[in-house]
Amino acid sequence: YSWLVASAPSAGAFFERLAAYENTPPLFYALLAPLPDGDEAWLRLPALLPALACVPATYCLARPLLGTRVALLGALAVAVAPFHVSYSNYSRGFMLAALGILLAAWAVARLAEGRRRRWWWLYLGGATLAVQAEYDALLFLAPLLALPALVRREGWARVALLGALPLATLLPLVGEMLRGLDQLDVTKLTPPSPPLSFGSLRDSLVSLFTGTHGLASSGALRGLQLALLLGALALAATWLWRRHGTLSRLDDERRAIAVWLLAVFPAAAVVLHAVVSVPGPEIFDSRYLVPLIPFACLLLAAAVDSLAWRWATPAAAAVLLALGVAVFAQRHDRELHPDVLPAGEVARAAGAGTVLTNSPVVAFYLRDLDPRLDRPFGLGNDEPACAGCPRPLAIVEDARLPGGVRSGPGPPTALGPIVVRIAP
Repeated sequence: YSWLVASAPSAGAFFERLAAYENTPPLFYALLAPLPDGDEAWLRLPALLPALACVPATYCLARPLLGTRVALLGALAVAVAPFHVSYSNYSRGFMLAALGILLAAWAVARLAEGRRRRWWWLYLGGATLAVQAEYDALLFLAPLLALPALVRREGWARVALLGALPLATLLPLVGEMLRGLDQLDVTKLTPPSPPLSFGSLRDSLVSLFTGTHGLASSGALRGLQLALLLGALALAATWLWRRHGTLSRLDDERRAIAVWLLAVFPAAAVVLHAVVSVPGPEIFDSRYLVPLIPFACLLLAAAVDSLAWRWATPAAAAVLLALGVAVFAQRHDRELHPDVLPAGEVARAAGAGTVLTNSPVVAFYLRDLDPRLDRPFGLGNDEPACAGCPRPLAIVEDARLPGGVRSGPGPPTALGPIVVRIAP
């Protein structure tokens, strides 16, 4: 769907497709639009580059507060975090939002230390990037902004005024938001997130740290994973607050800033996502919490560095490097989608000049056959919405999508979950 929006032939078609298929701001698709659309690698580039930039941004945020060792260890943890790696490869705006939140946090930390007010420019840039990538970035910025005011470096009025400026960039999009809401269950589905429950909370938080395939098979084991994760984070936050071990070098101001950024702010963001998910939209999901990964990595890195054992930090770095190798091995040469090209061969052999489909994946791989996404998300009826198209038509659909495969004349050919039917 990112490709479908970004490949629109005009600005009008771009916003029409954005309203029809997406529930996010236009920035990611605008960055994708000028890139070549003939190769998957280009489609992933606007997610990969900000994901890479999160690594040095994590270091820059942490080094003045917690020192070089913690900053390096935290940045390494971000670089190999399974979920961060997974979403670096995912052509959506989540990594743009994560980078924006990190830049805003870097600026807020410096402002809380009493640095020059020019740091507000970095905040404004990062916050604008975040809200233009994902609407839920507002739920991160709200608790983040409390920091410079709470430490009395900035007045509440200034914080409220400058903090709200990035929101003004969303005003021109209000009409687009309303138009997009009108398309729910017409051309797109309500965002697919499970209703808020202990199970969804557990699974979202655990997968955020273990990766999309790191969840245990049973609910009991997932509960144990959650308990271990929350226990480690709570212990790390306690050690940071009490300046355990080598953290005793922190003065009161840096400790207060670090505790807010690495413990209070992430917890508040999780609570806000949960609260908003109760009435809807259902956004308590791992992908919406991606910006929290660097902060959790830094909190755990600070706890490791506080240990009296001199080899604690090098040992943790070695474990992270081994994790990086494991993540690479697990992801190398993986196919996430079924092979659509054989369906194209069937369509060409039948002389079809147009492909109708329910899947943008099919439309991307068969884009030389004039594809029409006439049943997005499986919505709509079985009748081909292609008046005047040359016959025969090739109907190529993914049977796994809601609505399944449409019925009609012509024998179906199943190629795994991809079903081809030639309509005379």
